[in-house]
Amino acid sequence: MSNPSPRFVEWKNDYCCLRFKTSQPAGEPLDLHRIERVREPITRSKLTVRGKVPNAAHGSMQHCESHNEVKAMILLTACAHASTLKMQPFEMSYRLNGKIRRYFPDVLLIWGCELWVIEVKEDQKAEDPTEKARFDLIASLLATHSIRFKLWKKSEICAEPRLSTARSLIRYQKCRVSAFEKERIRNKFSKTPVIALGELDDNTIRSVLHLVIQGQFFIDWSTDLNRKSWVSISPIGQQSWPAACALA
Repeated sequence: MSNPSPRFVEWKNDYCCLRFKTSQPAGEPLDLHRIERVREPITRSKLTVRGKVPNAAHGSMQHCESHNEVKAMILLTACAHASTLKMQPFEMSYRLNGKIRRYFPDVLLIWGCELWVIEVKEDQKAEDPTEKARFDLIASLLATHSIRFKLWKKSEICAEPRLSTARSLIRYQKCRVSAFEKERIRNKFSKTPVIALGELDDNTIRSVLHLVIQGQFFIDWSTDLNRKSWVSISPIGQQSWPAACALA
């Protein structure tokens, strides 16, 4: 049976309208974990760089429109332990000064029942008074749909000490970990909650690092990823954005 054709589902209120693209059959409640990209990557100039970040959870690649978005998605994929990450997840329309305005968020991040929209911007644009007022308005409009908003500046992304470790970590996304292997690892960590990677064999290291991305285990991001790195069954080290527990 062929896949159903994409259709659009709208969330409307008195303030704005969110328009999602999905291939779910008509009549089904919208599943945000299954929404599709609402707009294809665009090139605004010859200076625009496209890039891809692997998204093993959905068997696809995240198509980014700039170096900044690539770095942001690497960090989110490796550090956030989100249940869902979607690029260009929906279109928002709202009325301002008698005109219809449209906004296409960069990223939708889902932590349990928390929905976050992430906008990646160059510092100059993010700090421009007109743009700041625009994003403040967007944040207030998204809040009417119980969606939180974060403006993530280039300087913040580039200053992230976790970026090099995140680049190394996402290589383990596609590792296959059997139920038997997960149980074996769980038993090992139940006896010793914090273990250095060097105490594990190579196959177990690959499996554990895959489970780190899934949020089932945790590493100390304050150090580079090597055989001396500590792995724990609970968060260790400083927890900051984009770690989910840092926003609890």
